[in-house]
Amino acid sequence: MRHSASPSNVEPPTGVFLGPACYGRGVKTELRITGMTCKNCVRHVESALRKRPGVAQVAVDLERGLAVVEHGDEVTASALCEVVADAGYQGVPSLVDPT
Repeated sequence: MRHSASPSNVEPPTGVFLGPACYGRGVKTELRITGMTCKNCVRHVESALRKRPGVAQVAVDLERGLAVVEHGDEVTASALCEVVADAGYQGVPSLVDPT
């Protein structure tokens, strides 16, 4: 079966996860990530953060050592840092924007 390239069938860009609509959105947390050395590290961190309930979008930048996570207000920065630590890296909040 062929699918047309309608907006509902377009893949999101790498590093972006569009979570289910039931997740609250509107909070962006920026984490400084240390220990990443390659694109595989980026994928590992992104995957771990995406699996966290309440996370809507994730973008990780290797060169800047940054992860920007959009999530519901039920998710705390410390919970995100724990996810990063469990993945084998260190994450420290650098900016929390409640908008």
